[in-house]
Amino acid sequence: MPLDIMNLMPKDKKELIECLSQMNEDTRFVAGGTDVLPSLEGGLKKFTYIDITHVSDMDAIKVTEDKVIVGATATFSDIARNQFIRTYAQALSMAASQIGSVQIRNRATIGGNVANASPAADSLPALALLNSEVEILGPNGQSKMISVLDVIEDVGVSALRPYEVIWAFHIPIRPHVRSAFVKIGSRKRVTISRLNLAISAKFSGEGLSDVNVCLGTLGPRPLLIANIDRDFKDISTKDFPIDFFLNLLTNVVDLAIPNRPSRAYKRTAVRGLGIDVLDVLFGRRCML
Repeated sequence: MPLDIMNLMPKDKKELIECLSQMNEDTRFVAGGTDVLPSLEGGLKKFTYIDITHVSDMDAIKVTEDKVIVGATATFSDIARNQFIRTYAQALSMAASQIGSVQIRNRATIGGNVANASPAADSLPALALLNSEVEILGPNGQSKMISVLDVIEDVGVSALRPYEVIWAFHIPIRPHVRSAFVKIGSRKRVTISRLNLAISAKFSGEGLSDVNVCLGTLGPRPLLIANIDRDFKDISTKDFPIDFFLNLLTNVVDLAIPNRPSRAYKRTAVRGLGIDVLDVLFGRRCML
């Protein structure tokens, strides 16, 4: 059946807000389009697409005194090479550099990656680890801020209402905090994550504190485990409790997917990822 598709192309925030006020259940946003094209294979009767790729400032990456602000239509190539993100949000830079192929990274946007609510979305664990908030724009022109984890309601289901769009991501700048991201991808598709892991820690010389980890692909939302160092004192890069850390990761997998066939593989694979992410975090392996 031929597709009956209409397109709107707002050029700035004002025109985008006007489009939002006209949205209904048959309206969809398109930016990079990397997930729209596969969906056409299922056959769509009638849709109105709002092409947001030309909205001014929606792809901007800015830094303020206390946060990095990443526009929703910033591509993963933009994010991977941005110096602000490489400095203040290393895990996100590493995640962006590993998403898909070069062609995908040049087109795919961070807003679409989050809004599609895929468990395999590589940006989500990094954003959650970094305590990111999502700025959501509504039809009245007002914005609201919610935690990135609260954007995801279920597999493929976001908390966005039909008349709302992600405008930007706000990432707090935390002094002396470094972060890292690693993943295992599928061989059958272009680096679709089977398991991913992000970690952050506050550094004081060789000492560590406020160690947080976030695992993806184990459920609808990434699993964030905060302050895993709370039962230890005076942790450093030299005497980090590796066995405790790896056992923690294995336990998270066991609890998250106790009956899934992939559990046996993932509980072993996550230990290898744990070693890898520590090597990156401690500077023994370069990912930037």
